[in-house]
Amino acid sequence: MPVQITERMMKYKSFVGLALFVSVVLCFFMMLPSRNNPPVELALNNRPVELAVEINVETIAANTGRLFEGEKTRHFARDRLKTTKIDRTPLRTKPISQLNVKCRFWSVVTTIFEPSNSIAIQAELGEEWCLLIVGDHKSLSEKDYLDKLGKQQSKTPIIYLDVKHQRRLAATLRLVDELPWDSFARKNVGFLYAVIHGAEAIWDFDDDNALIASMGHNPLMHYIQSPVFEVFEPTNFEGLAFNPYMLFGPDVKFCWPRGLPLTEVKNPKSYLSLKAADALLSRKQIESRDIGVVQSMANMDPDVDAIYRLTRDLPVRFDFPLGADILVPQNAFVPFNAQATLFKPSSYWMLYLPVTVPGRVTDIWRSYFAEALSRNVAGQRLVFSRPLVDQRRNPHSYLADFQAEQDLYLKSNALLKFLRAWQPQSKTLPDRMIELYIELYEREFLEERDVFLVHCWVQSLKLANYNFPSITKN
Repeated sequence: MPVQITERMMKYKSFVGLALFVSVVLCFFMMLPSRNNPPVELALNNRPVELAVEINVETIAANTGRLFEGEKTRHFARDRLKTTKIDRTPLRTKPISQLNVKCRFWSVVTTIFEPSNSIAIQAELGEEWCLLIVGDHKSLSEKDYLDKLGKQQSKTPIIYLDVKHQRRLAATLRLVDELPWDSFARKNVGFLYAVIHGAEAIWDFDDDNALIASMGHNPLMHYIQSPVFEVFEPTNFEGLAFNPYMLFGPDVKFCWPRGLPLTEVKNPKSYLSLKAADALLSRKQIESRDIGVVQSMANMDPDVDAIYRLTRDLPVRFDFPLGADILVPQNAFVPFNAQATLFKPSSYWMLYLPVTVPGRVTDIWRSYFAEALSRNVAGQRLVFSRPLVDQRRNPHSYLADFQAEQDLYLKSNALLKFLRAWQPQSKTLPDRMIELYIELYEREFLEERDVFLVHCWVQSLKLANYNFPSITKN
């Protein structure tokens, strides 16, 4: 009986703690002006006076709970990885016998839903593109899915990796077998599969992000084939994290990307307004070979966090007034996602999605890890492009999203401070990846399983004869 009472009290305390956190955060973001929420006003001597309310999130956290600092709390012995068995079986050129295609570019998605408009569009990009759909336990069978998609005559080769096919692939690659089922991270199977088959570019997309392709025009080809790009780059950027959204002319007062630390949302150093663009942006040309990742903006329901969705205006459209894309400053951290992102071969090493954090966190963590690792690696610049997709989200509970995004709210600031100060000791990129993941485990940003899996990922890429970029300087 006392044990039951104690358990109830613990559950009650947890509920109260979460409720308090939600209340504080919602109050904080309700203070931001929007189309429907003007600044609060008071009457003083019959004259309206704007009420200036500044809430310091760090101060609140210090008074009501303990801030997560990302300090080392545990140890991982790297020698344990030496005893981990990695498959030595040479990779088969065609892990699935049915595959007989020669496409150059690959669209990769994982889904448990019926075919969406987004996937139907990708199935019409032409014979140079392969559409790779990674299934899971809850997904339709291959036959049912392809029948519903109805693209039997499509010129775009469509490969559907259902559970049966993935288990056959696992006979060659241990990573495929070790990845958890019922997880967004099954997408890693698709990434590895595309790399094995010689992908010259990988479009990492979600089944509710529809490419804006009309009259046979595929906007992705501009970023694949153009030798030179016209971009704007912020000059003398001094912030920790960068919010590029405001430079694309949203039709709302203010917005920010999912994964931007809460402490940076209102920090004037984290974003630039269009009014200041002329003075703080430099227009320049950059060669395609210097770009590793292109993150597309999304119209309608862009990639914002649950706090925004619970408190602010939707839909959002970006007017793209500058007329050129944004080149992210090399010293800045910017969250990019697994919803509408183009990867060049030089950046395939960073595709791995961690499995020990929620799906609402994994792609953001991936982006921050990649930015820290790519500091001294050529061909890794990040570009945010004009909206190439319309996002019409699958059914979501905003509160469930909020719960799944806890690490983004409570740990991202500590993560970025650690990554900015991190000084790797390893001399090669694969070794640095493993070194970083060990540090991230020891600081409670990830769990142990991801250390072993990123080790498997690195070994699998090597077996696939992937050429990791070289470190240019220490």
